[in-house]
Amino acid sequence: MIHSMKYQNRPDIAYSLGVIIARDFAPHGFFEGIDAIVPIPLTKERLHERGYNQSEEFANGLSERTGIKIITDIVQRTSFTDSQTHLNYYERRDNVEHAFTLTNHHADINGKHILLVDDVLTTGSTMTACAKQLSQIPNLRISILTIGHAN
Repeated sequence: MIHSMKYQNRPDIAYSLGVIIARDFAPHGFFEGIDAIVPIPLTKERLHERGYNQSEEFANGLSERTGIKIITDIVQRTSFTDSQTHLNYYERRDNVEHAFTLTNHHADINGKHILLVDDVLTTGSTMTACAKQLSQIPNLRISILTIGHAN
């Protein structure tokens, strides 16, 4: 399913998984206190190549079920990194270390609690790099959620 979602033009899978995860996690209070959902952004090149951002589709499914708004313009991916599927931990970390930057649209989330979402967590390098940029926002609280975890 993950492979189809990312590489076989199946954004509906990401959306559906968002709905399912929200349905299963919400009764346990997972989304309580979350002010906004922030999907890991793609570069314009990768977005054009794929046609959609699977993390944003996942966020759409979560939002549909929880009613939590999605924010896609506070952080952007500034460098086009190669696929990380065949990289080890250190190569992944180096590949995304400076891949994200804050935009000028982040003032309204000062002091808020965001849920940073991505499709798959492998080494955590992408989430860490993005969260590092977001942590520059005063008093921002960051939680994370992914569809899956791979080794």
